[in-house]
Amino acid sequence: MLPRTPHARLLLALLLACLPLTGTGCAWLGGSRESAIATQASHDGTAGTLPLTNLRAVFVPASAAIADAYLTNIDPSALQGEQDLASVQGVLLHAHVLTQPRAGRTPIATTATTTTLRLLVLANGQAGLYAGGGFADFDLNGPRLTGTIRGASLRLVRATPGFVDALGPSTLTIRVNAAEDAQTSQAADRVLVVTADAMQATQ
Repeated sequence: MLPRTPHARLLLALLLACLPLTGTGCAWLGGSRESAIATQASHDGTAGTLPLTNLRAVFVPASAAIADAYLTNIDPSALQGEQDLASVQGVLLHAHVLTQPRAGRTPIATTATTTTLRLLVLANGQAGLYAGGGFADFDLNGPRLTGTIRGASLRLVRATPGFVDALGPSTLTIRVNAAEDAQTSQAADRVLVVTADAMQATQ
């Protein structure tokens, strides 16, 4: 169970929210029963998990790495700058894939960092940015990026003054099945940059 705070309940609700891509339904591109954030230390001393489901997933190839993937349930109009972010509730996960391990051919330990992460949480006009990294076994095959991030670390690094950290130090496990979409990827990255500029660094 999650810590029983209003912010934690709101965070769970927005993580489970299903926002349509086109107004006609939900895209099952990213997230499953195996995708979750596991809290290591909550405010009441009890660890918990937040399932990540019904996230839209896109990616763009990276010139200095493998790819940048973005998973979100933020409304597309907000990503495109057509809606004030202060009125938006949602999450946006950015996975920067540094390497592409291959079984039997890549001498790398599963404790290594092959992917860096940023997780943006928007709630009640406040924003928090979590960051970290971990091991992922992504496969880039033409217009699709698929793979799994396992036990990657996350911690709050920036936040607006009124943001409440309901996660604490956490780990992330998530399956990714993303379609190549440069325009949406660029819009998602813009949201990360704009919101990060409005936040204060945490200690």
